[in-house]
Amino acid sequence: MDTNLNYLALDYGLKRIGLASGASGGKMAFARGIIENKGFRFVLSELGKICDKYEIDVIIIGLPLNMDNEDEINEMTKNVRHFGTKLKDELEGVEIKYFDERLSSHEADDLMKDAGNIGHRDEYAAMVILQRYFDCQ
Repeated sequence: MDTNLNYLALDYGLKRIGLASGASGGKMAFARGIIENKGFRFVLSELGKICDKYEIDVIIIGLPLNMDNEDEINEMTKNVRHFGTKLKDELEGVEIKYFDERLSSHEADDLMKDAGNIGHRDEYAAMVILQRYFDCQ
């Protein structure tokens, strides 16, 4: 992993998208809030601002794989991949990657309890996704 890259993780949902960022050199993920999913153009505009603010090089999108068969494609997995493909076409200079998000919401719930329920579950799930990604590198 390049030590000079800035990452943004997304926990994609039909209502909200959780955000977390971190640098590969520090290998630590930080919750960055949520974006209301008000349609692709709105989300793209908001992500563009965030990518500029944090100088994002790579976006990691949590991929909702089935617990018992990760090769089986479910409807949400299709939605996430479609979103990622559209994002790749629109955000120049930003690499798009997918990463297994199984059980990230449950781990996010635990983190929220530890933090005194400050923030939103979706941003904590994004933080879990990014931290797991860093830990696997």
